[in-house]
Amino acid sequence: IVTILLLSLNTQAQELIQIIPNCNHNNIANDIGSNPKPQILTATADLRPKLLKKVKAKYTKEALELGVYGTISLNVVFQADGKIDQIRIIRGLPNGLNQQVIEAAQQIVFKPAMKDGIAVSVRMILEYSFSITRLNEKMVAEILRRDFNFLLPDTMKKLKIHFEKLKLSSSQLELQPLLYEARGFNILGAEQRREYMQLREEGVNNLCPREKEVYRELLGEMPEIVANPSAKFSEDQLAYKIKRLYGIRYSGIATMTIEQQKRFVALYNEAVLLGMSIVKK
Repeated sequence: IVTILLLSLNTQAQELIQIIPNCNHNNIANDIGSNPKPQILTATADLRPKLLKKVKAKYTKEALELGVYGTISLNVVFQADGKIDQIRIIRGLPNGLNQQVIEAAQQIVFKPAMKDGIAVSVRMILEYSFSITRLNEKMVAEILRRDFNFLLPDTMKKLKIHFEKLKLSSSQLELQPLLYEARGFNILGAEQRREYMQLREEGVNNLCPREKEVYRELLGEMPEIVANPSAKFSEDQLAYKIKRLYGIRYSGIATMTIEQQKRFVALYNEAVLLGMSIVKK
C-alpha cells in the first residue's frame, strides 16, 4: 500500500502514524533475465514443465540471526530451449534471501512443456519457503519486534519470556498471538468487545477495495485456523496468511486518528495477555 504521511507521534510502543491509502498505484516488478519474448503460455495442470532438479535456497547468515522467515514467490518463464528466463519476484524477503532464491531458480533443470508434440515456453509461479525449526532468545525478540506492530513493551516482554520456554518454530510463533487474541477477546467485557470490533472494522473500511477483499477472505478462514490450526494448512501457509492479515489490519488501523490507534492498541494488548493467561493456567 502506498501511503502519504500526515502525522506522527512517538508512543511508548512504537511510532504511530496516520496515513491515507493511495489506491491509484501499480506494482512494479523487474524481470531478471533477457527481454520478454512472444509466445509465452501460462502453465496449467496439463501444460507445465517437468522439474528434474530444484536446488534448495540457502539461508543467509544475517537472515537466520534476525529470525527472518516466510515464503518467496517468483514468476518464472520455463523456456522451450530448457533454460530459465524472466525471473520476477512477486513476494520477497529481506537480508539477501531474494538473491539466494534467484540463484537457486537459475539452477533448475527441467523438461520443457509440450503442446501438440512441440516444446513451448510457459510462465508459472515458483515458491521457496524459509522456516526456522527452533527459535533462540534473540530470534524470538526480533520476530515479536518486527512482525507484531500492536504489541506494547510490557506485553512483548511477557510474550518473549513465555515463548522462550515453549521452544517454538518460526511458523508456530506467528500463530500464537492470533490464538491468544482470539481467546482473550471472548473474555473482554461486552463494551470492550464492541469497541474493539468497531475500531478494527473502521480501519479496514478505509483501505483500498483490493486490500479489503483480501482481508475479508483471510478473516473468514480465521475461525477454522484458531479451532484447528494444522487441519487444512501447512505451517508455512498459516504463517503467510496470519502475516498478511496482520499487515492489512495494521494498515487499516494506521488510517485512523492517533487517539483511535492508541485505544485499539490498548484493547489488543489486553486481549492478548488475557488469552496468554488462559494458556498458562
